[in-house]
Amino acid sequence: MEQIEQTFEQAKDWMKELQGFTGNLLELVKNITTGDFELPMHIPGIEADVNNLITRKVSLLLELKKLIRYQLLYANSDQYTQNLLFLLLKLYTEFRRTCRPLRIFRDRNTFYFDKHVSQEYKQGIADLQIIPANELASDIGDLVTISGYLLETGIVFSKQIIKVIRTEYSMKEDDIRALFDESKYGPIPVSLHHYKHQLLTPRAVKTKTHRLSWQGNLKQFAELIIELEKKGWIKAIQPGELQATVNALAETFDLSNTNKKENADNTQSLTQYLKPSEREAKVFTKRYNPQFNLINPNHTAN
Repeated sequence: MEQIEQTFEQAKDWMKELQGFTGNLLELVKNITTGDFELPMHIPGIEADVNNLITRKVSLLLELKKLIRYQLLYANSDQYTQNLLFLLLKLYTEFRRTCRPLRIFRDRNTFYFDKHVSQEYKQGIADLQIIPANELASDIGDLVTISGYLLETGIVFSKQIIKVIRTEYSMKEDDIRALFDESKYGPIPVSLHHYKHQLLTPRAVKTKTHRLSWQGNLKQFAELIIELEKKGWIKAIQPGELQATVNALAETFDLSNTNKKENADNTQSLTQYLKPSEREAKVFTKRYNPQFNLINPNHTAN
């Protein structure tokens, strides 16, 4: 696993280099807008630098994919593959945080594009090369285009990394999403434990059991769960347990009567309703008439 950690460190170094490169480009653009520098301007070596950055990023993604596949191929236990997944999600989260400055740079770049790039240049941008001919920037748009291209390349890097992890583990996007807990600091890996085991081992075929038929709509059902939790009748849903809780509710209650569309995914909608960060916006809207807000608190709850 040490090689995987080294690959992520190399990806962080790549990100820092990209930030430095695009930061210098934006500073150059700023100096042009203030009249300190003039166009046209020759930028020797910029094509080689850009190509080098792109090539190294592709190599890092291929190396990560190879290392994960090797580890999974020679894993000798489910516990090992689970530990590897947890490590990958931890490293991914740490790497994702390094991408934040790029979004600030992108906003600056967009500002320069909107305010200082001519309308004529914008109209012909679809036919332009990323690197101007002979590395000669004759318009401020040439520099903004290069920096914009590199910034987007860096911003999507974390998405490409999580896609590699998801693909090698044969996981759906919702499975990956369920392993994260949203906080003000962004996605944080939570303790996987039982849920990881469920994902990585074959599921036994369950016999059908009788389910209670819910007669209200899905938002009302979500309100009931929220109120029972708030009033202390059920324990609060812990970080990382939301998807497992929704699955348990779906096995106990028949929610098919809440379908507004044929083949609607009730569990996915219920998951969104029960997310702590989404409850006020998606359940308790101005037009929603609460049905269970008068439930008495459980004063005997611990």
